[in-house]
Amino acid sequence: MNKNTFKKTIYTLCLSLLVAFAACSDDKGNYDYSEKNNIEITGIPQYKSLLAGAEYIDFKPTIVSSLEGTIDADNPNYEFSYQRKANGRWITMGNEKDLYMLAALSSGTHDCYFSVTDKRTDVKTVQLFRINATTITSEGWMVLCNEGPEEKLRMDMLAHISTERILPAYNVIEIDETVPTLRQATNIGYYRTRNSNIGDDIILLSKTGAYIAPTADFDNEDSKQHKYAYREFTKVSGAEELTSNKFLARTNDHIVEYVSIPVQPTNENRGALGKKCASICISEEGNAYAWFMLASGAGFEYPINTPERGETPTYRVAPHVGRSLQDCSTAPTFGIALFYDIDNHRFIGWDTEGLISADNQGKTQKCYPLTDPESKKFSYETGNMDLVTMLSTANSGYIYCIMQDGAKRHVYVIQVTSSNKFTQVAAYTDIRATDFDKADCFTASSQYPIIYYAYKNNIYSYNLTTNAVETVETLSPQEEVTMLKFNIYEDVFGGGGYIGNSFLSKFDEELRTIYLNREKQLIVASYNTAEDTNGGVLRFYDIANGGMGMNIIKDLDDNDKERIWEFKGYARIKDVTYKEKQ
Repeated sequence: MNKNTFKKTIYTLCLSLLVAFAACSDDKGNYDYSEKNNIEITGIPQYKSLLAGAEYIDFKPTIVSSLEGTIDADNPNYEFSYQRKANGRWITMGNEKDLYMLAALSSGTHDCYFSVTDKRTDVKTVQLFRINATTITSEGWMVLCNEGPEEKLRMDMLAHISTERILPAYNVIEIDETVPTLRQATNIGYYRTRNSNIGDDIILLSKTGAYIAPTADFDNEDSKQHKYAYREFTKVSGAEELTSNKFLARTNDHIVEYVSIPVQPTNENRGALGKKCASICISEEGNAYAWFMLASGAGFEYPINTPERGETPTYRVAPHVGRSLQDCSTAPTFGIALFYDIDNHRFIGWDTEGLISADNQGKTQKCYPLTDPESKKFSYETGNMDLVTMLSTANSGYIYCIMQDGAKRHVYVIQVTSSNKFTQVAAYTDIRATDFDKADCFTASSQYPIIYYAYKNNIYSYNLTTNAVETVETLSPQEEVTMLKFNIYEDVFGGGGYIGNSFLSKFDEELRTIYLNREKQLIVASYNTAEDTNGGVLRFYDIANGGMGMNIIKDLDDNDKERIWEFKGYARIKDVTYKEKQ
């Protein structure tokens, strides 16, 4: 350091000290050392579900000051306010400590806050909360039924108002009288997206017709989203007929199966974020159709059960689609689906590998026979076998294919992955489990190598790797099982790495855990033959003993009384799918 620099440094230090001494000499001792007034607010739930326009918001919070104790409603030193966000601004719901008002809100989730302001200091303490304004059909389990001996399609629900309030609701969709009577319901199609202009579709499928179930527009004040399936159902009209609404080429086929194909977004395929890869449907006539949602196409085209795009189909496919049930954090990085050619008794593949936003070669509009690997566990050319069903899982994309080989039944396990597309995992041949050869209701676990199946009023659990079989439930002799299904959500983000974007993101950790645990629960539908029309019963079970046992779910309702998850009064149940909310 040179001499001049040293002098400047000393001068600066001396000046700083003089300023500090001057500040001290002016100190009059006028500091406020009083304790800070901390306000604690309790009694307002973080998330409250109510029936819109029918129930009341009823909050009576407890407010405690660290200096003054409990703050009553008439304390003149404090102001209270309830605010709700709408159209990007905050509007007042009330200016009293307690709030009691009709939930006259649009259907949807509303961001709100309660504030306590100390008028002496203008310090405001804020408690955030959300109001979920719902209707009887906004959220819950859609229950597709066949009613009476004529097997008339009917949509019922198990309405989810809140985790404590779950109510059966019947015949929830009105169908216009101009729509031909729909009979012999097959299943519920559900195409679910997020942040996409495609929107959600819920589709009622039957052997006599398929129609989109319209829902009221999502009109929450702070949202511009449209045509999502969040709100209550509205009347079905002829405009919602599936083949005229979603098909580019008119067909007289009767669509009986409709599924969506997940995809994992990659650096090359970011357009997939928030969308499913494709919708695939199959007709009673044996034709398959695909709509590649990541391209610019506007609907289903010609049948894809052909070697080249647009050709006349030369074989028919079974009304089953094998797919991964994984969410977008673990699904294949392109769409993959498995079919079965019932004319040539062989497995057929479909995929979108290499396609991002275009399909110039028509790749997604054709299928191809699968080729046996060198070390095959079974042959994709099955001889004269018939496909009984395909059971898709979220377990690494495993698909369990139950095959009928004369009087024998086998299970072929095929995995769909990005690396190999279709991989033979195992072949379990000539299964001798009790009533397995007679069963027609099946589902597969995504946790264990276990198939659940039913015959008449008995439900069985069969472990493929150990050959162990257990009778896990026996219903009353008057009942027969009509459906088995695990409660897997169709949300594109699911509960994996992208859960912050899913419909579960708005819940706190406790509520989110309740929802996620439901994906491990088995739904059992049965019909009491002693009833004339409404003998349908819906039950929910927790899986136990490593998959070899199950227990009917019991918890507490909104009156803190024990609730058994057994709900009656439905028609003959064919399919159950959860209707998710934003």
